[in-house]
Amino acid sequence: MKKKVIAAAVSALLFNTPIQAEEQQILKGRIVDESGQPVYKAKVHFHGHNHFVTTDKDGYFSIKGIKKLDELHISASEFEDKTLQLTDQAKSPIKVTLSQSNIEHLVVYSSGLHKSSMEMTSPVTVLSGESLKTKAEPTLGETLKSEPGIHSSYFGPVSSSPVIRGMDGPRVKITQNGLDTSDASRVGPDHATTTESISAEQIEVLRGPATLLYGSGAIGGVVNVIDNRIPREQKQETDVKFDSRYNSVSDETMLAVNLDTKTVNGFSVHVDAFNRITNDYEIPDEPHHDEDEGDHEAHANNKLANSDIDTQGVNAGISWSNESGLIGFSVGHLSSVYGIPGHVHEEEGHGHDDHGHEDEHDHEEAERVFADMSQRRYQLAAELYNPVNGLESINFLGSYTDYQHTEFENGQPGTRFENDSYEFRLTAEHETVYGWHGIFGMHYQKTDFSAVGDEAFTPASESTSWAVFALEEKKLTDELTLELGVRVEKNKVDAPELLEMQHGHGHDDDDDHEDDHDSASADSYSKSFTNTSASAGLNYQFTEAQSIAVSFAYAERSPSAAELLSNGIHISTSTYDVGALYAIHECEQKHGFDCGEAEFSPDRIEKEKAKNIDLIYRLKQENWSGEFNVFMNQVDNFVYQENTGKSSLGEEHGDHFHAGMPIFHYRQADAEFYGYELSVDYALTQNWELGFNSDYTRAKLVDGGNLPRIPPMRIGGEVGYLADNWDVTFETTYYSEQDKLADHETRTAGYTMHDISYRYYVNLDYADFTLYVKGTNLTDKFARSHASFIKNEAPLPGRAISLGVRGTF
Repeated sequence: MKKKVIAAAVSALLFNTPIQAEEQQILKGRIVDESGQPVYKAKVHFHGHNHFVTTDKDGYFSIKGIKKLDELHISASEFEDKTLQLTDQAKSPIKVTLSQSNIEHLVVYSSGLHKSSMEMTSPVTVLSGESLKTKAEPTLGETLKSEPGIHSSYFGPVSSSPVIRGMDGPRVKITQNGLDTSDASRVGPDHATTTESISAEQIEVLRGPATLLYGSGAIGGVVNVIDNRIPREQKQETDVKFDSRYNSVSDETMLAVNLDTKTVNGFSVHVDAFNRITNDYEIPDEPHHDEDEGDHEAHANNKLANSDIDTQGVNAGISWSNESGLIGFSVGHLSSVYGIPGHVHEEEGHGHDDHGHEDEHDHEEAERVFADMSQRRYQLAAELYNPVNGLESINFLGSYTDYQHTEFENGQPGTRFENDSYEFRLTAEHETVYGWHGIFGMHYQKTDFSAVGDEAFTPASESTSWAVFALEEKKLTDELTLELGVRVEKNKVDAPELLEMQHGHGHDDDDDHEDDHDSASADSYSKSFTNTSASAGLNYQFTEAQSIAVSFAYAERSPSAAELLSNGIHISTSTYDVGALYAIHECEQKHGFDCGEAEFSPDRIEKEKAKNIDLIYRLKQENWSGEFNVFMNQVDNFVYQENTGKSSLGEEHGDHFHAGMPIFHYRQADAEFYGYELSVDYALTQNWELGFNSDYTRAKLVDGGNLPRIPPMRIGGEVGYLADNWDVTFETTYYSEQDKLADHETRTAGYTMHDISYRYYVNLDYADFTLYVKGTNLTDKFARSHASFIKNEAPLPGRAISLGVRGTF
């Protein structure tokens, strides 16, 4: 009784709603299939609400009503979604029948308007359920790399981020439950993302500009990882889930556990934890040397040095919800010690070869290069439903992230990265006005970033962003829906102390200036940018099974602090990085290395301006489903990292000597991207399924030349067999040769990968288990990823067999 009084008091304080029990309306019902059998774990929620309930094993659910019962959404895996129009006089209980379907209509949370994946005016990929669990890998890039239009940056298995249509880094926003992960993964390809696929409920990828809700950092797309750390499901019973795995290619052992408690008096609790340990991964035997592919590093014992991982994470969250709203809080801690593969250095007087290996290979521990990373993250969510007339909901998301990692070389700390970030988003969803329904809101983010140490390559900086936005849609006819959006964003970068110029820049053939100074003339940097983004989209459902969508987007992006102000040795990538605000001038050669000087010019840079068009055809009928996209994106003032072909001078760092490193300079030029994405699935019979997919991105400079590290064309197919309690899928993917190269870039040969996965399902009264076996690169093919910054040093893994079991109690 005391708990009920407390819950009622909290309701009155937080939501200012009546607490009398007789005013609370409860809707009960049952979900069944066309044969009358119950549908287990069907998701039930009201339009505009983010918390939901699921049906029990007998198909029953119970959900508290609200003052305006307008739409009830029901979805379940392998069934068609259903929307019911209700009234205040809706009788309880209700009975709902769902129809079988091979097409999943998953709600895309990152869309902002509760749309399903089939209703989006822009391309979207959604991974969830069994498909997500099967594809989950230690890194986000490797988890998503087989999806149309998405590749992996592949800095070895330890750090791989998604590459969307040839764009990555600061142009692809990585979010967790709608808010930035706030790690250092957008600074360089060697920094791991802090999201964990194994504990995710759903991963969404918006391809193309998604800046309206997420800011200019999403000019190339958004990857939103959704978990249940702030519980949104009003559960009727406590669930415990676990997943354990062993992978042969790296001796990986992984265990993940999730606990979601039964909802009591509106309170729900979530706890999850995981542990992953791997050794250096195995590499197939290399075929005969191909001079076009550059110099390749020899790998002792056919393993990639410094490709091991030791990662642990624990998260806990609590929420309280009723028919008027939700409030929740979570805290999470992640720690990881991971190797940095592909590292090349030369120490004076130690007998190293050109790739940093000692002749006798008897000091491996001394040569270990690794990062020690930790992150603590706090998240808050609060929602009000129908707070005032005219508004369906008000939603608040906030986070604080404390991130740090230190890079070690030869047992000594080199650079320590720290990133403190505050972010919040406040949105309101309004009722339909003159046919228009949508959301509007504001978004704020502040990031304090620093890199301290002898090998820091970018100065400490503070970045702040304020924005207001609106996203609206209107059904022009029963078949035609229009969507419009706009965002205005104010960004500011402050660097109170620039890095002192280091010796030994290379020269740029395009610059014919001369400069007599050894250091930059400016001591600090501060710059504000105002970015405007807008979009328009149409979705035309011209038959029940087919639709066409077209979207236009204009997006502006201000370059990141690292793109602007880098100036030094980036030890993990074995490069000398120079920011776009520095102009490199030539000088005479010294000590056998090309050299030069850089002039700081704070007005050298302009914001990027992207104009994007997407045309999408979707097919959805009984046995067929498919999607075909064509896109074109023209980006004025595109910032890219160019290999200048020059080297820095060798430098002393502590007790070791770094030989000259290739100079990578951030340059700006007009660029264009175009290509296609295709995916088709066909249910041949009740048991057999076929699939086909392909994608291609062409990226080049308007004035001539190609952009670096662009993934090649890919073609794939799969065959699946589904039995009553098991299924098996065989996949083949061909990656074509990439010979459209940037300056000083080497060709990457084409290759074909074969994979297989088998799952066996055990359903007991008290638990459900899945036993699975997964084989990748079955033919042990030697291959390199062209999108990888260290493709020559880090080939793709060899044949791998994964064994695992996951279950739910």
